[in-house]
Amino acid sequence: MAKLRLLLGTSPNKRIELGGTFANEPILTNVSSSKDRFGINVVPIEYTEGGRKREYLLRRPGFTSQGVNSVTTQQCEVAYGWEGNQNTWANSWSDGKLFVSTTLVGTAVSSISFLSEGYLGTTPLLYAISQGDNAGYYFPNDAANASTAFTASTISTSAVVSSLATTSSMYAGQAVYGPTISSGTRIFSVDSATQITLTGNPVSTSTAAVNYYDGLAKILDVDFPGNAGKTLVSPMRYKDGYAFCLTQDGLLFNSDNLSITAWGATSYVGTAEYPDQGTGLELYKNLLVAFNAFSMEFFEDTGGTLGSPLSRVPQLATRVGMPNYNETGVRLVVPQHATLYWIGATQGGKTALYRLNGYSPERVSDEAYEVLLEKDNQRTLNIFPVYGRTLAHVESTNSSRPYNLMFDVESKQLGFWVFAHDTSSRIRMAAAIGEGRKNILFCTNANVSSVYFMDPMGTTWLDDGTQNTVILQTTKFDNGNEDKKRMNRLRIVSDLSASTCNFSVQHTDDDYQTFSTARTIDLSQRYREIHRCGMFERRAWRLTHTGNVGFRIEALEGWFDQLP
Repeated sequence: MAKLRLLLGTSPNKRIELGGTFANEPILTNVSSSKDRFGINVVPIEYTEGGRKREYLLRRPGFTSQGVNSVTTQQCEVAYGWEGNQNTWANSWSDGKLFVSTTLVGTAVSSISFLSEGYLGTTPLLYAISQGDNAGYYFPNDAANASTAFTASTISTSAVVSSLATTSSMYAGQAVYGPTISSGTRIFSVDSATQITLTGNPVSTSTAAVNYYDGLAKILDVDFPGNAGKTLVSPMRYKDGYAFCLTQDGLLFNSDNLSITAWGATSYVGTAEYPDQGTGLELYKNLLVAFNAFSMEFFEDTGGTLGSPLSRVPQLATRVGMPNYNETGVRLVVPQHATLYWIGATQGGKTALYRLNGYSPERVSDEAYEVLLEKDNQRTLNIFPVYGRTLAHVESTNSSRPYNLMFDVESKQLGFWVFAHDTSSRIRMAAAIGEGRKNILFCTNANVSSVYFMDPMGTTWLDDGTQNTVILQTTKFDNGNEDKKRMNRLRIVSDLSASTCNFSVQHTDDDYQTFSTARTIDLSQRYREIHRCGMFERRAWRLTHTGNVGFRIEALEGWFDQLP
């Protein structure tokens, strides 16, 4: 990150990092009492100018909220960018509700763990997996919203419902309910433009009953692996007209071609290269990648007609896998920048951040980041761009962590984000959405009714209307000795701010036990500095800023005298 450039008379410049990679335990529990260097609510940026690398700190962007779920006691579990449906977005909640943007389209029996997408012919589909009851769902983009009314004739002795005005937005598996249809009933089949068959008989007879149905449809086939008693561990993935999903016992199931509702009991291929449990599934180039706890295997569509259309590519199998910690809703693999990133593990080895380089795993994390990954089980991995940088975020299953841990994939720098509107909330899931993926959609682990949007290039620095606080802390500086020194002047080297941008500057001379009374430096002033900064032997600095203005800082610059 940006560094402290300290000038000693005419001696060469010296640099002390303002923020950067660290792994000290205090920051994991209490930011205010943490030692050593760190950066809160900033993003490191690197430029090369004339062959010289320059490092800056930019304030992280703020975000705005979008109200979705009227029930404020629920958590948003999944935020998803639905590319196939004109780059819209979807979100699911702990009460089972599924929204497309802010419109409720249905409610699953149990909380939805995964969202993904595919097609039914040319119709875009949203896939959903509920791990609580191992159920599969789908929502076509031309399906109805939740609680859509229809008028039809019902007979208490027959599951056939007739005389509908239209069935154009009806699909097998949709929930149907109302005065003449009991709760828990679903559409078994759509028979014609005016007739459907239900999974059970109506409770009463009527020639013009007004009932209701939802757009979200459940997969009813008894051979769907979740319905057949299998434990689902992945989202459904679409390829070549099939929907695929992975089970905990390492079986990669597929639907019938050009169908989401029909599945075969023997339509699967096993991940049998190594004896470990299935943990995840993702699409990479023209292959499917099946993750197990300590291994990964690749599959290609070879057009097989018996069982699965897939064949294993054995020469690509490798002993780097992906843990799932035997918990539901664990999503630790993300496609980004034409590759896959995942939290990986080898048997007996460290947990680390990996990506595919060609078809080989490439470790991209450093030891400091891996120390933090090892401390807790991880629930979700998010990869998204901010200021053109690729940031990796993981949500820990440890609810006591007071921050969002951010890792810059290119520079290997660590940072921490703390949200002002709710300092205990953490990102649960994030997705780059919209044309050109110019916005970041994310949800948090808090019981709120909203999701959030962030412009990754920064248009606001407020967290849902609340000013966040930037904290930059340095390591201790002693110029290689513990003799007395007198600091005459301290300057913040930064861009000139167009408006008032005050930083409170404090120092500590007693190993971070106490800090001096804050003094102010305004980045909108020509000389962004303070004078007569006192005596010290070993000193560290803390800079704090709160306000709705961005900044770009390069360094601290100090002038001091070495005393005898």
